[in-house]
Amino acid sequence: MAKKAKEFRKRMFEIVEIGYGEDSVSRGYDFFCAFVVILNLTVNVMQTFQDLNARFGTAFKTIEFLTIAFFAVDYVLRLWTADHLYRNEGRPQAMLRYIFSFSGLIDLLSFLPYYLPFFFPAGVVAASKNKAAAEYIQDVFMSDQFRVYTQEDMTGVEIAGAVKNVIAITTGISDGMKLGSNARAALMTRAIHEIKRLGTAMGANPETFSGLSGIGDLIVTCSTNLSRNRRCGLLIGLGLEAEDAVRRVGSVVEGYYTAEAVCELAEKYDVEMPICTVTNNVLKGELEPEKALKLLMSRSKKDELQ
Repeated sequence: MAKKAKEFRKRMFEIVEIGYGEDSVSRGYDFFCAFVVILNLTVNVMQTFQDLNARFGTAFKTIEFLTIAFFAVDYVLRLWTADHLYRNEGRPQAMLRYIFSFSGLIDLLSFLPYYLPFFFPAGVVAASKNKAAAEYIQDVFMSDQFRVYTQEDMTGVEIAGAVKNVIAITTGISDGMKLGSNARAALMTRAIHEIKRLGTAMGANPETFSGLSGIGDLIVTCSTNLSRNRRCGLLIGLGLEAEDAVRRVGSVVEGYYTAEAVCELAEKYDVEMPICTVTNNVLKGELEPEKALKLLMSRSKKDELQ
């Protein structure tokens, strides 16, 4: 029985791994994979035409679902037969090696982007000075699970997208120091004022910072542990030096490199940005997080809208 199971897995490996099987079944599977990809791309293009989407919307969704199911089964089969790809390793080791290999990650990403939108609604901004170009992107990507809004304020979107990474480090430091949810909310709220002041001074539309690219992006980046900048801040708040925290994250921490540029812009446009300033000082090793907290909390009294 075990021998038959091993032979069956070897046969499945020959079918799903392109280039290993030489018979008609293996070649047929390869052509079918190509057909599924082309069909799905065709459906995505056809969905951009509202009249076609209105008439064949149900069929398009069915094809998308079947595409997800096919790629998921294909990935599981490749994982299940990984020991035939890495013949000198045991089955568990071969499966792990496949999961973290380049080809394994590509196989996973081939269906994951189709899978996630079914369960995680989201909204984004397509920003361009060319309104027609932004509206084209909106038409291409808009769906019942993915909303796309157009925006012509490129300066505002760019400033918001850059500065929010610095603030994510700040809120991460706060959470690492166990300062609580109220402290995080206060930092995020006051930070949007700083971002708005800088953006407005640079010619941006103030309303941009109340939208998805402003407060929306700030909330998600400061609140989720998927954020590299927040994770870096958490490590700093727990006691690591900034450079060590960046290395520990293991990928680009945009806010670490953006903080100084933000402070230079604030000085150039004569804009007060106390949160970004103390965060930059902490990242440069010139200020301890505890001291930065005291500086922020001891600032002079003022009206909230200032």
